[in-house]
Amino acid sequence: MTDANVQKVKNEPKPASTKASSSEISLGNTGVGDGNNDSANEFTHTVPLLSEGLLAQLQPLLAQIEKQLREFEEKQRLLLEDITSTHERSNNQPNYNYISHTFSKLPEYQQKLQTIKQTMMTMIARSKILKSRTAHLKTLKQQRLAQIAVFQKRERRLDKTLLAAKVATPEVQLNARALR
Repeated sequence: MTDANVQKVKNEPKPASTKASSSEISLGNTGVGDGNNDSANEFTHTVPLLSEGLLAQLQPLLAQIEKQLREFEEKQRLLLEDITSTHERSNNQPNYNYISHTFSKLPEYQQKLQTIKQTMMTMIARSKILKSRTAHLKTLKQQRLAQIAVFQKRERRLDKTLLAAKVATPEVQLNARALR
C-alpha cells in the first residue's frame, strides 16, 4: 500500500459502529516479513482498512435484517393480540360450555365415523359377493328351467304317442271283432 493510500484512509471518517480504532488493534507477532518496521507498519494499517471495508459491506445487510426482525416482531405482537381477543370473546360466549364439551368429544366422533366407514366398506364387499352369487344362481336356475321344459316337452310327446296308441288299439280291436 502506498503512503498516499494510507493517508487517504486515515483522513476518511470512520463508521460510528466500529468499537476499536486501528491503533487499538494489536496484531502481535505474526511472523510475517523480515522484521522490517515498514512492512509491519503497512500490515498494521491494512488489517483495519480491510475490517472497515468488510464492515461497510455488511452493515446495510445487517440493517435490513434488523428492520425485518422489527416487522416480524410487530406482526407477531398483532397476531398474539388477535388470538387473545378471540380467546376472550369465545370464553364469554353463553354456549361456551356446550361448545367446548362438543369439541372435546370430537376425537370420539371421528373414531365412530372411522368405524362406520370400515363397516360400510365391509358391507359393500359382501354385497358385491352376494350379487355375483345371485347372478350365478339365476343363470343356473334358468338353465335348470330350460332343462325341465325340454324334459316336459319330451314327456308330453311320449304321452301323446302312448295315448294315440291306446286310442288306436281299441279301434283295431273293434275292427277285428267286426271282421270276425
